[in-house]
Amino acid sequence: STLSPSSAASDVYKRQTINSKSLDINSTMTNRANSFVQESSAGLAALAYGITQNEVKNNAINDISFENGANISSHTLNATADSDSQSYMHRTSTSKGMIIVKGGRIENNMKGTSQIDINGGKINTTGNMEFNVKNNASTPQEMVFTDDSSGFIAKSGAVLSNTLSQSAKLNVNGGNVTAGGDLVLSVDNGTNFSQRAYSNASGFTAHNNASSEVIAAINNEINLNGGTLQGKNVMVNMNSSNTLSSKAEAEAHHFAGDPSVWSKVKLCLLYTSPSPRDISGSR
Repeated sequence: STLSPSSAASDVYKRQTINSKSLDINSTMTNRANSFVQESSAGLAALAYGITQNEVKNNAINDISFENGANISSHTLNATADSDSQSYMHRTSTSKGMIIVKGGRIENNMKGTSQIDINGGKINTTGNMEFNVKNNASTPQEMVFTDDSSGFIAKSGAVLSNTLSQSAKLNVNGGNVTAGGDLVLSVDNGTNFSQRAYSNASGFTAHNNASSEVIAAINNEINLNGGTLQGKNVMVNMNSSNTLSSKAEAEAHHFAGDPSVWSKVKLCLLYTSPSPRDISGSR
């Protein structure tokens, strides 16, 4: 089965004049993708190796942008782009017969971007001003792929793969941003994934394997390409919290055979932060 949800949220401020005492701009995106697969077969010969696949693709973009012509004045301002994506998959596969040759693969690919773009206009506060970008991806509980086979000759395998690509970006490409109080720029990006692949084979000869892989690429960016940023105190916060777990278990009951396991966790972190000379702070 295949799930391919794709979502986008965009909050654009262009040619607008806003005067307020307190201005809160919140763009929140929540995405959920779940998949459940159950497979069973019985016969003298069960040949199903590599034909069953389950794939989940989830692409999400959440964006707040300030464009030329925007004129915003407020005592305080808080702009937050917050994305939360969850994916859960569960699969069980059971086969019985004289000769068993089977296996399967679960693939989960999640890509999410949460960002704030300041491309032009004037944004002024007499008090504090905050820009917050958040992006998190997780699984609500442990993903499990269970593969069971029994026969005189049993060959089976369970492959579980998760690939995550998460970005949190704050881009200043133009405009004039001035805070009479503190100016806070924050990006927060992280993952929380746990998964397990289990293969169990019983037979005179058993050749079974379990493979589990989690790859996460986390990208935090604050890019100052133009415009002006000023504040009494300027604070830049870049945070990332990641908890990744990958387990592979293979169990074999046999006279002859070679059960095998393979597990991998890969975490890549990329931070792009502004130079202090690109930000003005007054004392």
